[in-house]
Amino acid sequence: MALGWLLVAGLLPLGSPHVRVNAPELSALLQDGVRRSNTLAARVARLETSDLVVHIDYDRGPIRGIGGYVTFVTASGGWRYVRIRIQWELSRPAQLAMLAHELQHAVEIADAPEVTDEASLAVLYSRIGLERRGGACRSFETRAAMASEDQAIRELRLAPPTRVEAARDAPTPRHPGAKGTFSARNVH
Repeated sequence: MALGWLLVAGLLPLGSPHVRVNAPELSALLQDGVRRSNTLAARVARLETSDLVVHIDYDRGPIRGIGGYVTFVTASGGWRYVRIRIQWELSRPAQLAMLAHELQHAVEIADAPEVTDEASLAVLYSRIGLERRGGACRSFETRAAMASEDQAIRELRLAPPTRVEAARDAPTPRHPGAKGTFSARNVH
């Protein structure tokens, strides 16, 4: 757990080996969220001890009723790679909550060493998740991810907002019913 405290203290950059944020603004937001939310800090700390590499970036496409999603990229050389996309139009506080949600999905994948491709990821989520109907592809949700999102929201409400969170708070409210989800892109 020492790694978690290093992250919370800001002594270990989030660009370290396992959690890689591609957009500087999103990186600053996640670092701020890790300092303010034990839930976010715990998810990042867990991933830093796994064989999973998580790339996080914005999804700048139109809102489709999904605030974020995880896709499996590849497994190679003893490492597994996933991509998290967070909806650009969400408010900054909603982006932080969605990061907690999607990072929980990444932890679920990290805890399942049998997941080495999209097919085995779909098998995992068929077992632990709730299938969402509708949309362009087959997708799943887990109670743990919804709980992580809700817990992060509570923690962030108790912590005073920072300049990073308020820097760009998009005027578009969270799309009604938008939740993060795992998306099995191989199953349409």
